[in-house]
Amino acid sequence: MESSHLSDVALFMGLKLYEWMTLLGIIAGPICAVLITLWVDRRRRKSDARTQILRMILTTRRLPSDPAYVMAINLIEVEFNDCPTVMKARSEYLELAVREVSESGKKDHEQRMVAKQATMIVEMMKAIGLKASESEILTDAYVSKGFIFRDDLYLDSLRAMRDIAEALKVSNFLVARSMGIGDESAKDALNALPNEGVRE
Repeated sequence: MESSHLSDVALFMGLKLYEWMTLLGIIAGPICAVLITLWVDRRRRKSDARTQILRMILTTRRLPSDPAYVMAINLIEVEFNDCPTVMKARSEYLELAVREVSESGKKDHEQRMVAKQATMIVEMMKAIGLKASESEILTDAYVSKGFIFRDDLYLDSLRAMRDIAEALKVSNFLVARSMGIGDESAKDALNALPNEGVRE
């Protein structure tokens, strides 16, 4: 009896309790709906970005010179910044990646790189909500021999182009020198070469 009497009493500005409750629902309902939608959309976009980076790494993990792989590794810092385990795994991987190794230690270094890469991928998968073990990551990657051959051939052709350009510079110097044309400028151009060449 007392509660029904309270709902009939004007509380403020002539409005009763149930009228205030209705007004509050009319105002707060849409605001809450918009806030929840924005929150869900933000989480979905973040999850999509993380998934895209993981896909890029998984598809190029056996080809670390691929531009997509390098881009994905760099984007981890942006999209997984709030995941300490992912950031730690990435840091350990990069620390190993930039280390200079001797020719005799290359094989051991490569194996450690692959292991650190697998740890990083597993941590990324956990952050997204996927499950995989490091052993699965290490054994499940596939790259066709033809693709590796094509990639190696492309890299060899780039090196050959550089060597051809260097050889042409040396050849031009020798021709100019034998003809006595532009001797000083030819010498300066040759001395500016970054690698070993023919020197006087």
